[in-house]
Amino acid sequence: MGLFCCECAKALNSRLQAVVGECPVVHLTVTVLGMLFLLRKTLCLTYRLVKTLCSRKFDLRRCGEYAVVTGATDGIGKALAVALAKKGFKIFLISRNPERLAQTELELHAAVPSLKGVKSLAVDFSQGTTESLFAQLDAALKGLDIGVLVNNVGVSYPHAMFYNELDLQTLDQLISVNVRSTLVTTRVVYPGMAERRRGAIICVGSGASEIASDPLYCAYSATKAAAESFCRSLQPECASKNILVQCHVPLLVTTKLSKMRQASMTTPSTETYAKHAVAVIENGRFDGPTTISPYWVHRSIICLSNAIPSKLWEAFYLPRCLSIRRRALKKKEQQVRRKSREETREVRSTPQQRPTGVCGGWASKLGDLHELARRRVEPEEPPPLAHAKSCTCAGCCPAGRGQEGTVKSVCEKKFLGKIHSFRRHPAMM
Repeated sequence: MGLFCCECAKALNSRLQAVVGECPVVHLTVTVLGMLFLLRKTLCLTYRLVKTLCSRKFDLRRCGEYAVVTGATDGIGKALAVALAKKGFKIFLISRNPERLAQTELELHAAVPSLKGVKSLAVDFSQGTTESLFAQLDAALKGLDIGVLVNNVGVSYPHAMFYNELDLQTLDQLISVNVRSTLVTTRVVYPGMAERRRGAIICVGSGASEIASDPLYCAYSATKAAAESFCRSLQPECASKNILVQCHVPLLVTTKLSKMRQASMTTPSTETYAKHAVAVIENGRFDGPTTISPYWVHRSIICLSNAIPSKLWEAFYLPRCLSIRRRALKKKEQQVRRKSREETREVRSTPQQRPTGVCGGWASKLGDLHELARRRVEPEEPPPLAHAKSCTCAGCCPAGRGQEGTVKSVCEKKFLGKIHSFRRHPAMM
């Protein structure tokens, strides 16, 4: 097959040379087009080189005093908080869980002994109105010299699922946490940065918005694409104010959100990713690219997905997402079955209260006889019947109730009849 293609290419090349040689106009046209193409590529390469060497480099150390990180109690946000603290920033942590915020503060002090200061604020971005969130954030951040804002908080699907399987509560949470939190927090911090004419606004997006397609996560990728578009449009108006705007688009990192536990070359740890992210911020330029994937392997995967035909990418990526969905559904079924078994075991282990009294005692004995018959054990002789006067069964002992010396009542006859039938039962033979 390869030899055939090589022969075809040679034949086509010879035919083209023959046509060009026979027609001077065609020869001239092909030559001019080739020269223009090479000139364009040379000019583009030269422009990028000069732009890189001569453009202003961002100085992270002169941004300000505080670095604000949302979603800072776990994953990428926590690692970025530690990395920025090592750069000399005071850290302002924002998350929804007060207990985990307090724990993260202790871990920050342990990881960075030279930490200058740390504050925290408990905010649930999925709750409340835009006005209430703005007022809460503005009251907490007002008056602080904020140099870096990291919009990191985000949520995803419980697992890969078709869009028609997505419930409205999850959809509302995706919009509130992934989109509204970024817009509101940036709106709170941006006026102070513009007034001081320095700062950096970093949005942690997702590679899902950059790859060719992300089936079974379409709503999540759409919310992350909103963050990328927001940064791309915000950068031109911030460049004149010395404010750097970047949107970082990682792929899989070892976080709870991605459900990846083991670090690898394609899935870095949060600490490794944070180190690359801070380096990208330090090397950022006001007229440089806005959307960046800090980890080099992620950049390569994104470029590859956009270079190959979309149908080929979907043929590779869709089965992977479907496999994730199948495993998640199977795991949910196993959890439901396990929970059902535990509930059944608890019900069986709970002792049942039996009724008292003469008739109640007979009912208890009948229950014991049923159990003995099931176990194929010979039942014991029933105890002698108590005095008929103590019988409380409504409708029994109509003739002997309350009479002393009654030997057998209707209830006793029924009970003895049951005993006789049990002894004749096949299980007791």
